[in-house]
Amino acid sequence: MTKEHHKDEALTLSVEHAARLIGISRTTAYRMVQSGDLPALRVGRRVLILKKPLMEMLEAEEHTE
Repeated sequence: MTKEHHKDEALTLSVEHAARLIGISRTTAYRMVQSGDLPALRVGRRVLILKKPLMEMLEAEEHTE
């Protein structure tokens, strides 16, 4: 991946997008954000899922199975 491509890549995902990506409901995703199980950032009223920690979490889970 080139440096320029990396700059244009989104660093966050909407809760809905993250939920679809990992195969859970939107409600479950919001619960996971509240409990701290899903890495998120609040910007005003918006909740954004931090993409890099989410991907690292999924990769770590893949290796434990």
